[in-house]
Amino acid sequence: MTDGVGTTRPVIVTKVVLGEFSPPEKLGYTWSVTKMTKRSLKLQINFENPIYVSTEEEPEQLEITFNGGQVFASEEGLLLEMPLFRETMFRAL
Repeated sequence: MTDGVGTTRPVIVTKVVLGEFSPPEKLGYTWSVTKMTKRSLKLQINFENPIYVSTEEEPEQLEITFNGGQVFASEEGLLLEMPLFRETMFRAL
């Protein structure tokens, strides 16, 4: 996505928010979009070491940021309308 100043930035940004005792070196991950409809977007998160995810008293969270107010199109041509502002969501892992 390009903002009004010509700066390119990703449309979707993900980040693992660590708990107090989380081992950051063990929480590497990748993600991909597995399904997209007119009203939803499904992400698949694959951790390199899933055995270390949320094993401590304070679990990690996944932060997902949608940048911009755009309409996204899937490869199949489906449109997904996004709000006209930056939206960040947190989900416990």
